[in-house]
Amino acid sequence: QEIDQVKTLRMELGMDVRQNRFAQAKETFETRLQAISTPEGIKARAAGIARYEMLIKLKRYLVERLGKEGTASPDGYRYGWLIGGIGARDITGATFDAVEVRNVGSVEWEKVPVLQILRFFTHYLKEQPPEDAQTRGEMRLAAAVYCYEASNGGENKDALRMAAAYNEEALNDDVRLSDKIKELMPDLAR
Repeated sequence: QEIDQVKTLRMELGMDVRQNRFAQAKETFETRLQAISTPEGIKARAAGIARYEMLIKLKRYLVERLGKEGTASPDGYRYGWLIGGIGARDITGATFDAVEVRNVGSVEWEKVPVLQILRFFTHYLKEQPPEDAQTRGEMRLAAAVYCYEASNGGENKDALRMAAAYNEEALNDDVRLSDKIKELMPDLAR
């Protein structure tokens, strides 16, 4: 019963994840599942909270990287914005509230599409990954969590495949993440 409550709420909060409202999703998840009392339910609730916390950390990482690259040269992150029907644009910065796109202005994170987030993952986790293997592994695991949570409760198989691929990359960076993967995404753990 409680596991079903957790799964149902996770599906409901998928839209918050796809709209990059991670803190709101975490708060809703914590609040609505306060009465959970079985060991399995408590474990599933804790894993959900930990996933949302990872997403908040991932957003901080993206804001930091977008901010640094956006101000490192006059062009910023050249052609970094590729989605949304406006054509390729340079990204000139980011805050926790919005991404700054040249000739467009501030795009609130809620309006940054999933495909653009995936583009950021490609850029900052594959093309220009962190040098430190532990950070690289943690951020790739967070990208896996993003895909996992954005999968609409597992219905989007492409998102689950992407989550599994990021899990593999995270393990290649730091094998110690294996237990964390099992805890956060038990249905994707190997």
